[in-house]
Amino acid sequence: MSIVFYKMDTGDARFDMVTTNVKETEEIKVGGYDGIYCALHSGDDEDISFNQRIYVAYMDIHYVMEMYAASDVPKEDALKIAEGIHLQPVADGDTQDIIHAYNWSAYMKARNEDEVEAKWNAAVSVPKSAMKNTHAVGEAFAAAHESPDDDWMGLAMLRLE
Repeated sequence: MSIVFYKMDTGDARFDMVTTNVKETEEIKVGGYDGIYCALHSGDDEDISFNQRIYVAYMDIHYVMEMYAASDVPKEDALKIAEGIHLQPVADGDTQDIIHAYNWSAYMKARNEDEVEAKWNAAVSVPKSAMKNTHAVGEAFAAAHESPDDDWMGLAMLRLE
């Protein structure tokens, strides 16, 4: 189990988590709060993966919990653990049981920066003119070499295999 909390500093309706590879979802109630259970596709059945997510919105205090549960944890047990989580204010100076939450605005900023970087990396392209000397595997072509003093030229037939 792994749990992350987000402080909804941009407004509760702004929570927009992208979870990929979802096999099924179910709306749930956890401790009186609305939530969503997501079962994700996982790789090899013998490998343990974090293939379950539970999202719970604590609207009265403006927090969202994201819980990751491993494939070796039954869904019912993951939901029981989520039910056992209760958030309450702590007294000033009492740092023993404090959770640290990500500000949603900081999370979104980092996610947007990652998306911009991914788009930049994906946008790298090579013009067709730069590919004029590219040959297919199995294609025969002549390869010429000029010496630095331009008085010798070698020629060979090459085949890429």
